[in-house]
Amino acid sequence: MNFLTRMSWKAEVTRYALVGGGAFIGDYSTFLLCVDVLGLGYMLASFFGFLVGVSLNYFFCSGWVFKRSHKMGGVEFFWFVLSGVWGVILTFLLMYWIVEQEGLNEKISRAVVAVVVFVVNYLIRKNFVFLNAKVESNVA
Repeated sequence: MNFLTRMSWKAEVTRYALVGGGAFIGDYSTFLLCVDVLGLGYMLASFFGFLVGVSLNYFFCSGWVFKRSHKMGGVEFFWFVLSGVWGVILTFLLMYWIVEQEGLNEKISRAVVAVVVFVVNYLIRKNFVFLNAKVESNVA
């Protein structure tokens, strides 16, 4: 990997982290609203948070993170959401394990799980959903 490729990759990961952080804020805020205000269980709240987070994430990933010469529209969105579904399954499994089996607080657990899912989703989206993306070196 040459210097320019490394710089481009770092810029892409930085953009993905910024978008992921924003999507996480939407996801986690929705989660807290559902748990603390609406009184929903943590699993249902995680699902609603996922819906908000994946929508925000797709909007910004498709236009800013993964630059590409053509857009695939609905097909791309389908694969993006499908990769998110794998993320939500992983979220549910990890939340169940950490909260129910290990006895940790669901709010702290949700934040930890989000980091794991962030990495998994980046790798899936980079290597499968936006496979034809052009890597660019600018961060903004």
